[in-house]
Amino acid sequence: MEPQMPSWTNWSGKLTANPEKVVFLRSEQDAQAVAAGLEKGLALRVAGATHSHAPLVQTNGVVVDARGLAGVIE
Repeated sequence: MEPQMPSWTNWSGKLTANPEKVVFLRSEQDAQAVAAGLEKGLALRVAGATHSHAPLVQTNGVVVDARGLAGVIE
């Protein structure tokens, strides 16, 4: 069985992407690790609540899902 490619879809399902990877942030340290480990040449797009109708997140690079970051840190 071949490994499944990661995918990203907005809330309506009208916008999709098949990026190299999808990363789910849960902490500031997760965000730092993504930035430090980003391979040269890969585009980075951040998805928040996925409510946008504009093709802002679609990429072949890295999609970062930031929904796990909420509230006041300090």
